[in-house]
Amino acid sequence: ATDNCTACWTQDIRYKLPSDRATPSVFACITDCPTDDYLDGDVCKDCNETCSQCNGPSETECTICPGGRYIYNPNNLPQFECKTDCPTGWCKVETPTKHCE
Repeated sequence: ATDNCTACWTQDIRYKLPSDRATPSVFACITDCPTDDYLDGDVCKDCNETCSQCNGPSETECTICPGGRYIYNPNNLPQFECKTDCPTGWCKVETPTKHCE
């Protein structure tokens, strides 16, 4: 990665904004987004703090949950929420993956 860029010149290069977002005009040029980011156009952006991996910024767009959180996916979608506890009426299942059932 090349840090402190103001432009990336290769088509396959993504922009990674700084985590503090203090200087949004300066970024790193990278070939792939980090696993805890999602691609928005040609910019890598942070996943919601409840997700380990995601498809977008929302807490309902997680694709992998961090340890200690449960997959909550009432509509059986490819993306879901990661909750610290299951909602009322849902049971915690610990294996093979923590999820609400």
